[in-house]
Parts: sequence; C-alpha cells; structure tokens
Amino acid sequence: MGPPDPSVPQDTPDALPSLKKTEITQSVPNRSSNKKRDVRAREQLVEVVMEELGVPALFCAKSAVLACYANARTSGLVVEMGATYTSVTSVHEGYAFAYPKSQVTLFGGRDLDAFLKQKLAPQMATSFEQRAAATSMDKEMAKRTRHTWSYVVEAKESGLCRVADGPFDEVQNAQLPLINYELPDKTVVSMGTERFSVAEHYFSRDSGPNAVVNSGTADTEAKSSSITAGPGMRLPELICETGGLTTATELRKELFQNIVLTGGSSCFENMATRIEREVVTTLSNISLPLVGSSTNSVSSAGFTNSLRVKVVAAHAQERRVGAFLGGSILASLGSFHEMWMSKAEYAEHGAALIHKKCP
Repeated sequence: MGPPDPSVPQDTPDALPSLKKTEITQSVPNRSSNKKRDVRAREQLVEVVMEELGVPALFCAKSAVLACYANARTSGLVVEMGATYTSVTSVHEGYAFAYPKSQVTLFGGRDLDAFLKQKLAPQMATSFEQRAAATSMDKEMAKRTRHTWSYVVEAKESGLCRVADGPFDEVQNAQLPLINYELPDKTVVSMGTERFSVAEHYFSRDSGPNAVVNSGTADTEAKSSSITAGPGMRLPELICETGGLTTATELRKELFQNIVLTGGSSCFENMATRIEREVVTTLSNISLPLVGSSTNSVSSAGFTNSLRVKVVAAHAQERRVGAFLGGSILASLGSFHEMWMSKAEYAEHGAALIHKKCP
C-alpha cells in the first residue's frame, strides 16, 4: 500500500471535531414564526453536535450580533444581505432583540442572480449556438451553460453591477451605453440597464426579483419562498420600521447611528451610500413613537427628523464573512471560556441549557 493521498483529509487529531470546541452561528428567529419549532430545532442541533460529533464544548451565537463585533460595535441595526434572505435585526449590548418584526425577510442574493441570468439569457443562448453543434454537443452545452451561469454571478460580483445614486427606471434609462464584459469561458455579454436594475430591487416596492423571473419563465415557479408575496416594503423602510420598534430615545439614536451592513449582497458598489441617503429620506417622511406610547407618533416628528443616520460598511471582503470574523473575535476573548456549554453541563442539564448559556 502506497502513502496516503495528501489531497484527502486524514483523521489526524487536528481534523477530529471531537477534540475541538465548536462555535456555531445562527440567524435570529422571527418572533412571528413558530416559537416552539424554533426552540426544538435549536435543541436538536445541540444534540447532534454533542452526541454524534462528540465536541467537548459548544457555543451558539446570533449572526447579527457577530456582525456587530466584526465592526467593533456591540449595538446597531444589522442589515444581513445574504444569499437566501435579507434581514434587519436590532442588536443592543450584544443581545439581538426578537421584536415581532425585528427581523424582516426579503429576497436573497440568489434571487438577484436568477434575475440577472434571465436578463442575459438571450445573449448567452446566441453565444452557445455559435460555438456548438446542436446534434452532438447536447451534454457539453448543458455543462457549459451551468458554468457560464456561475460566471454570470461572477460578473454581478465583479463590480460591473452597482447601485444607482437615486431611483433607477429601466425605461427612462433605456439608452444607457452598453458595456461589454467577457466571462472566463470567453462568452461576451453586453450590459446596460442590467448593471443598475439588479440591486435596485432593494429600493423598489415590487415583489422582488423572483416575481420578475417567475413572470418570464415557467420553470422557476418553485424558487425561493422568502420573497414577499405582494408589493413589499423597500429595504430602507424595513430598516426604519425595525429601528422604530425601539421606543427608548437614546437606544434608538444609537441604533440609527450604527446601521451595520454585512453579507455578500451588501458589496454592490455604492450600496452603503444609497442606503444611508434613503433611510434619511424615509425618516423625514414618517413619525416614530416615543417612549411609553405608540400614540405619540405625531409629537415625535421633530425627534425623528433629528435622528442622525450612519451606515457602517467594512471592506467588501470583510462584509462577505462578517459573522465569521465576529465569531473569531468573540472566541479570542479571555473571558470567553466561561461562556462555553461543556459536555458535562449538557449531560447534567440537557440541550435546553443552550437557551440560557447562549440567549
């Protein structure tokens, strides 16, 4: 028998999860969801990690909280713009609030990918027809289509797609100059309004990019169910609504001064600037309740208009892995060893202890 293949992971002590303390990130459950189901799902996760993987200690952290830590903050309105969902969560002193709407879900980055794919499909199809014979290249065509689809996603993330400075209308900007972009497989696509229309879904009241895709193709009816069913709220409005649920004036000021962007879809060029501008505009047109009563909305108009808004956006590479960076920072703290849920504690108290150790 020859030496082991170095490309295949070996069962060395460094590779065995049973010898490693494990930190897991979780999204903040929406209070309007099934609470019992969420609680049970979390406990089942603990059971699997402790019993089947045999880790010596476990800690579960909220991704929104970790995103704050990654940006050197303990409080803020965290806007997570990921692949499968977009959410807004209030975080104060390392604790993620679970208001009825403290986490509101929109579409995700994959829905934007599908939208861009549909917009560029005619150009891609033409390119394939020119380069392959229909009779003998069916399998190769399918393979090439799949790879070119991943290249389209790369084009979206390369900086070619960006956020417009203000509201963007495709019809009014139909004469926008085309920019050619060569994908790694040598397919050349021309992008005009598509450069701005992809990210504009975050700022429009439509049903999201998935609605546009579903209206044009029958095979995408089963796409992500995270899209709002009808005309929804714009992302800046969701940010204002989530921050507005906090009626304590000083806390609200702190939240709006620390709007933290994280996730791959937040990396569109000009995203932070546009969100900050739109949130300021939205706040100037609404009134948020003050402490003690939701009926004080009219009298709070002056306070709302005086709110200082600041969007915190790290470098794009850091925003992509914000939760991971925050988890690394948390785990490196000297006092973190007291926060672990050990295997002995699990054996004594069961999986339900995770709710107390990791609220």
